[in-house]
Amino acid sequence: MISDFLTPENLDEALAALRDGSPAFCYAGGTGINSASGPEAEGRAVSLERLGLDSLLTEEGRIHIGAMVSLQTIVEAQELPDVLREAAASLPLRNIRNAATIGGNVAVNSDDSCLVPVLLALGAEIRTAASGVLSLEEYLDAAAAGDLILSLILPAQLPVCSFRRLVHTKSSPSLLTVAVSLSTGGNGPSWRIFAAGINGPALRLTALEGCLPKELSDRSGLETLAASYLNAAEDYRGSREYKNRMGAVYISECLLECMENIK
Repeated sequence: MISDFLTPENLDEALAALRDGSPAFCYAGGTGINSASGPEAEGRAVSLERLGLDSLLTEEGRIHIGAMVSLQTIVEAQELPDVLREAAASLPLRNIRNAATIGGNVAVNSDDSCLVPVLLALGAEIRTAASGVLSLEEYLDAAAAGDLILSLILPAQLPVCSFRRLVHTKSSPSLLTVAVSLSTGGNGPSWRIFAAGINGPALRLTALEGCLPKELSDRSGLETLAASYLNAAEDYRGSREYKNRMGAVYISECLLECMENIK
């Protein structure tokens, strides 16, 4: 239960409210907290609305997305990569996109998030109040998770990226989401493969990345290979076999799409 609703005027006030020892949590757009599948809200809600975290800035080619930037703003921002805009648009109701924020989506990190796998595949970094700048992977894996998010940062050299999501209906949550990216350089192709909903929130499939063949053309073979590295948990959204099968299909589609788009 929310015991109080605070609206600090600056970052120092917000951090003081969050760190004074009383139960408190960050309140961004409220869509995750107020949803049936979101975290249980206990203690004081500390609103981030007045902290000036709603800007989109480009510095030295890197795009800084404030934590309070709404998903609708992301959908409409021409300077952002198409794959990120598409992921934000996958939340079908505009009124929810107007309220939901990128920082809140990352902080909740639900297993039906489309944004988190795509941000991970793009190699995004995150700036927090206590830990400074670190990779989004590090943030989600370490004790830094829960720290106040200030912004997400996209690299200057963006990889080619593709994503897929499985839904029952257009307005239903994602059953699973796959995001794949490909970078090329002196050391050859570098893959990043993430899947959410297979077995909880977004996970990186590093073992699969390391065994991909140099030539990707056999869709059936890629599906078989991908399936061998998936270990889905059966839940209300589908059986283990179904999620493994669809995850493998989407991974192979994303791999081939990235190869095609990088030519």
